[in-house]
Amino acid sequence: MEHCTHVFQISGIKSPEKKRVLIQGIQQLRGKYIGGSVYQDISTHLIIPQVLSSEKFLAACASGKWVVTPDYVLDSVRNGSWLAEGPYEVAISTGATSTFYPVRQWREKVASGRLTGAFQGWRVLLMIKEPTRRDMFKRLLKAGRAKVYRFPPTSQASITHVMAKPVTEDSNSLNAPCYPVTHIVQHLFGATETDFSNVGSMIECGLFIEALDSIRSAVFPGLLPPAQYLVSLLEYAQQGHATTVFLRNFQHVMYSLLITNPPWLAPQTVKHYFSKVLQCPRCKAGVWPFLKTAISYCLSNEFACHPLPGPALPTLLHFHSDLLAFFLKLFQGEFHSITTGDFLLLQGTGVSQLSASGCLLYRTFWTVWERSTLLSCAVKQLVQLMVQAATKDYAKRDEKQKLHLVTTLLDLLSVLVEFWCQQHFKLNQHLVDKGLKDLAEHFACISQDVSPGVLAELVVRVSSTRLRLVMTDAIFRSLCCRNGFTVGDEPLSLKKMVLSYLPALGSLVQSPSGARHRNEPTSHSCTSPGTGCGIQSTVVNETSTEKENIPRGLTRINAAGETLLHRACKRNQVETVLQILALPGTDVNVKDHAGWTPLHEACNHGSTACVEALLRHHPIPVINSQVEGVSPLHDALLNGHMDIAKLLLEHAAYLTPSASTWIHFSHRPCTKTIPQPRVS
Repeated sequence: MEHCTHVFQISGIKSPEKKRVLIQGIQQLRGKYIGGSVYQDISTHLIIPQVLSSEKFLAACASGKWVVTPDYVLDSVRNGSWLAEGPYEVAISTGATSTFYPVRQWREKVASGRLTGAFQGWRVLLMIKEPTRRDMFKRLLKAGRAKVYRFPPTSQASITHVMAKPVTEDSNSLNAPCYPVTHIVQHLFGATETDFSNVGSMIECGLFIEALDSIRSAVFPGLLPPAQYLVSLLEYAQQGHATTVFLRNFQHVMYSLLITNPPWLAPQTVKHYFSKVLQCPRCKAGVWPFLKTAISYCLSNEFACHPLPGPALPTLLHFHSDLLAFFLKLFQGEFHSITTGDFLLLQGTGVSQLSASGCLLYRTFWTVWERSTLLSCAVKQLVQLMVQAATKDYAKRDEKQKLHLVTTLLDLLSVLVEFWCQQHFKLNQHLVDKGLKDLAEHFACISQDVSPGVLAELVVRVSSTRLRLVMTDAIFRSLCCRNGFTVGDEPLSLKKMVLSYLPALGSLVQSPSGARHRNEPTSHSCTSPGTGCGIQSTVVNETSTEKENIPRGLTRINAAGETLLHRACKRNQVETVLQILALPGTDVNVKDHAGWTPLHEACNHGSTACVEALLRHHPIPVINSQVEGVSPLHDALLNGHMDIAKLLLEHAAYLTPSASTWIHFSHRPCTKTIPQPRVS
């Protein structure tokens, strides 16, 4: 086989399309790609998106191979030749300015000839019963140039390490030190078991800053500091005596744990670990009560699982806000992995596949008995806290921290809604519809006292399309019902917008006080030739100078009762329309014998420029005027004039602040294969 200097393996990239692009790039630059789920010693490079606790990564580290990010291949393809690997070497960010390169020390030692591998000189007796895991650790140790023996060893073997899982009396009875398999990771990344023992001693002596610094230096893939130490540090942080630097470093430790040991790509024990750490260190009542306490503290609410320092301290406000952002990242990571099919554990770990029912999202927001409903007790409380946050956010717009809070809560609620709906949609679509309806009704009930402007800006921030629609529907159904309009209970649709919401909004526009407006006959409507109308009476009183600017035929009304404004709108004669609208006393709502207004005619005939001119006129035209149930919006939609329909909707949104969100996010173009223009 021809010698190749770039032999690649790939780990941690589940997207077939992304993997295909990388493989094509490798082959384009005359490199070689090796597939499979286990480490191959002939490889020279490993491509991973981030540090992982996988066999391939640990073996590549032990053997001193290059471990680079996917950008190395992509940038090399753009360059036309292989680039230097250094800038693309995988790293872990341990702080705002510091970065740790977990592979570099072993790669440099192997490249310089000082070592042949990270486990050089080790003679290991593997006492692991499960065959798959035993084979995986055997490959890993051999990659680091260790000699591996199976139990019982030969009489000539001089064992230096006994690796046992579980550690038993038999393994301890051998004439060699016995280690758990986690010692492999500890050796690779420079951490020792005594590090964590020292952490416990530091905490007992009240040296919390020093204990946290020790933990920061010992966060590696597959290696988790004892949960009780993090719980103790969290309790210290909550007491209000910690410095800003300590609180920031604690957040860095939590994010490092999430990056190096993501619970969605780890055994069930790691999920239990995060559940144990992410709860109130004093009450220990679970993840949701702790999360609810953090939200309440940010809102200066009295609720808390136990009394916290008050009044709210600025440092603790930032700390709890950062905790909420961490929870959001955790749940977003789980949701992304589940929806993209990456919830499988990495191959070669010997751990079976987990279902989404065991994820932290379910454990936090739904009990076992609540999983068939979206509106669980925790979700209901989250919606209430979100409405409180929105009300306070917009009452104090200068407080950027609070503006950030409502966005975090909305993003969190969006993740919950999308997760629950996707878990149940394929099995029971009716259940999903009912769950969304229950959530919308609850939101409408608790948001009745919130101003329309706040609700409009609230919905703008929602990232989930499903959640945005149900919240919007709830807002407008509540708005209409409070002003005496009857709205159907059917799901939000274009038909519901046109037949229910648009007429209601138009009436609310005409009545700023919020009372229902009743359309009455227009005093200026021309009903027959020769009848005095607003335009005619105005024309009679015009001076000779003004008469020069009067369009020809202004006073003529045809047999259908159409004025010149009607006819100009039908023919898209914009200049004529503008001349008429410039005349004092012009009635833009003048009707012909059938009841059609100039706006009706412009919408029906696709006269976009005329519609724009009419909507800019003062007083404004009545946009919800109907003839046998046909409004101007009906005319535009039924004839395929979507640009005009959009103008009408945007105009309604401008006039009614609370309508802006609904118009922007709920409108979907209506398509008609066969336009049905009315006969004028």
